[in-house]
Amino acid sequence: MYSDVDIALRVLYCVAENTGLEFIASLLTTREFDERDKVEELAYAYASIYTSSKADSVYISVPESVDTNPLSEAKLSSACSCLCSSNREVKSKLARIITFSLSVTTARKLLSWREISDLPDRTQRLNLINLVNNASLQTAFTNSGDMFVELSIRNILPRWSTSCTPHGTCPHRVTTELMFEDANETITRILETPIKSYITRSAWRKSAIDFKLLFAAVATIQELCAGHPKVYWNENTLRRADKKTPAICIFSDFDAGVGDVVGVIVDNTVVYSRQWSMPVAELLLQWITLCNDVKVPDTEDICKTVIKGDPNTSVGHFL
Repeated sequence: MYSDVDIALRVLYCVAENTGLEFIASLLTTREFDERDKVEELAYAYASIYTSSKADSVYISVPESVDTNPLSEAKLSSACSCLCSSNREVKSKLARIITFSLSVTTARKLLSWREISDLPDRTQRLNLINLVNNASLQTAFTNSGDMFVELSIRNILPRWSTSCTPHGTCPHRVTTELMFEDANETITRILETPIKSYITRSAWRKSAIDFKLLFAAVATIQELCAGHPKVYWNENTLRRADKKTPAICIFSDFDAGVGDVVGVIVDNTVVYSRQWSMPVAELLLQWITLCNDVKVPDTEDICKTVIKGDPNTSVGHFL
C-alpha cells in the first residue's frame, strides 16, 4: 500500500515522464483521500498526462449548476485540454467532471449487482421502524449530525460537483460555488430542521426512497451502532477503505451499470431491489441482515433486536 509521500513522488514522476495514466486514474477513482484538494490535484495530473498523447477534438462547456452526463472519449480529451489552460475556478469544475466520468467507467468495471425479489419479514420490518422511531425521540445526534448534513447537501447538488469531495467531508465549498447567495440559506435550513422531524409514519410508507427519511434513520442507527451504517454516494462507494463491512450505497445520476440504485454493498457487490414496498425500511433491514451474516461487532445488538425481536439488548427498550 502506497503512503501519501510515495504517491506524491510517483505522481510527480508520471507527470514529468508523461506516463502512468492508468495509475493516476486508479488513484482518482478507488483510493480514499481525506481532502478534496488532493483529489483535484490528481485530476490535474491526469489531464496533463492525457493531453500529451491525445488530440483535442470536441468543445466542452463548463456547467454552472445543472447535472452533466459522463464525458465521451472525445469530450474527455477536450476537458483535459481545457483544464490545463483554464483559471482556477474553471479548473476545479473540470477536475470534478473528469473525476466523475472516470469513476463511472471504473464502477462499471468493478461492481457486480445482485437484485433480490424476496419479500421482507413484516415483523422484522416493524421492529426496525419502531426501534428507529422511538430511538430518534431520545437521541441528540451528537455523533451523526455532521453526516446528516453532509448527505443532505450532497443530495441537492449536481452529482458531478462533489466527485472530488471525500466521504465524511461536508461539501460547503461546492455549495457556495454553485449556489452563491442561496448557499447560506440552504445550509441554515438543513442545520435548523430537527433530524427526528423527518422520521414519520407517512414517510416510511412511501413507495419511493425518501432520502430525508433515509438520512435521518441512518443518523439514528449510527448513534446506536458506533457509526454504522456508513453511507457512500456515487464515486465514494469505490473509495471505501473497509470493503468487508456492509454499507449503504447510493448511485444517483451515476449509471454504474443498472441506473439509479440505493442498496447495500459488501466487497464490490451491490444488493438491491426494485420491488421493495417500503424501500427505506427494507433497505435498512437488508443492511442489518448482511451485518448479521458477517457478524459486524458493533451491530450485534441491533441485529438481535430487529431480527429476533430480542428486548434484552442495549437497544431492546426501543422496540
